Amino acid sequence: MLLTWCEIVPFSCPMTTVPTNFPVPLMFSRSHKGSAPGHSPSQFYDVTPYRPSGGTQAQALLRDRLVASPRIDLNDYSAKEVIDWVELKATTSGYHQAINMQRRLAEILKDGGEDSSIFVGGPDRGKGHKGHQFILRIQQPTRRGLALVSRDLVRHYEVGVLLPRDLLLAGIEVSVDFYPKPGPGLSDDDLEERRWLMTDLLRRHLRVQAALTDLDRCAPRVFSDDYGRKSARFVVSEVPAAVAAGLRLAVAGHGFKECSIAALALRSHTAGCVDQTYYVGEDGGHVMFRIMDKVTDGRDPVAGTADDLGVGERRSRIEVTLQGAWDENGGQGAAGFETVDDILEWSFKSIRTWAFEFYKPTFGQVAVRDDLGLPLVADEQEAFARSGVYGLDRLHRAANELQWAQYRSGERAGRPHVLGKKGLVS
Repeated sequence: MLLTWCEIVPFSCPMTTVPTNFPVPLMFSRSHKGSAPGHSPSQFYDVTPYRPSGGTQAQALLRDRLVASPRIDLNDYSAKEVIDWVELKATTSGYHQAINMQRRLAEILKDGGEDSSIFVGGPDRGKGHKGHQFILRIQQPTRRGLALVSRDLVRHYEVGVLLPRDLLLAGIEVSVDFYPKPGPGLSDDDLEERRWLMTDLLRRHLRVQAALTDLDRCAPRVFSDDYGRKSARFVVSEVPAAVAAGLRLAVAGHGFKECSIAALALRSHTAGCVDQTYYVGEDGGHVMFRIMDKVTDGRDPVAGTADDLGVGERRSRIEVTLQGAWDENGGQGAAGFETVDDILEWSFKSIRTWAFEFYKPTFGQVAVRDDLGLPLVADEQEAFARSGVYGLDRLHRAANELQWAQYRSGERAGRPHVLGKKGLVS
């Protein structure tokens, strides 16, 4: 199964005692059919004591931690990983028009029996380009189709490399689709509910490195149509004004970051809707993730139309886009996709360990609000139910920041404990 778990305790504060199991109701932006009248699907979690793998003893900081595991059978799904598209950089010896290059290369793909399509643009990926520098995007590429295009670029357009496999990449998009498996006694509504649960699972448990999510315009978000206009709704708000005045007053004078203040308040954590696309990373930036409940295809954003997928084609999808500007190594280079050769030899395992990692939340047994002396701080389980492991990580990083501020000011006697990635079990 392509979806594997890591149990991680990246948090610095223990929290309230939690029950042995609890439900997290799924949220939707539109009305939907449930598998039974009045039925509202929920993701259920079982809570057990944290135990490291291999029979080793848990570290002292982790002995009282509890792991919340989703009550879902991954064997009820089939998974398929695909390369959605690949972009190549080409600097031609002669002066050319993008449209003519596109026609020639599309014909080569067709004559070779390939179903892939190709778009040729300028170094800014724009249409109608004329010149020497081009970015070519091949949709649904195969190794054979990629070889056909690369070979013609080297031979016909003289792009400055001796071997086709040495052509530089400008970007790549990789996705994984999860399909609910049909079975005896399962109705279409049952399969739909299973798909919703998987979509929620991917969003709630994906943990993207903070080095990305903390960048400007990169935090996890969905887009909603509140007040008649489409706007981003962040999974964890960074607007301090949304925090109760009492909490803002309690942390005043500590030099606390404004975005961290917001992460401490439950009202800043948002339960995203399953039927809204979930984004992480800047659109058009080096790295961007999208998680979606894919029920349509062939979407035309201008016309506002899309083709409905059949029941068997509907799936939960997670995809990562890696690219950069013409003169940058970009996200694809940082991930090890620098040349065509890297694509020809690629395997999904090469990016799974950093791009598609999923974590189970862990809870403690003493409330952080008691530890900090602040009654308005979010409860750990409630924060996870709204904003997943990302929000839980934000909550604990903020709590740890405040703990250190209290320690430096003399309000706290002992040094705070930072678990970081201790307790990681693959």
